[in-house]
Amino acid sequence: MLIDALDRVYQKVNDQVSTRRMEILEWMIIILIALGFVVG
Repeated sequence: MLIDALDRVYQKVNDQVSTRRMEILEWMIIILIALGFVVG
């Protein structure tokens, strides 16, 4: 039972980290595209 609870907590934290990582990657891509327009 404790292991199940820990597994659910781990899964939830892991999902949040993955979501955050994707958001950061999206912003980096947007910034790079914007820089490309400014420089070019």
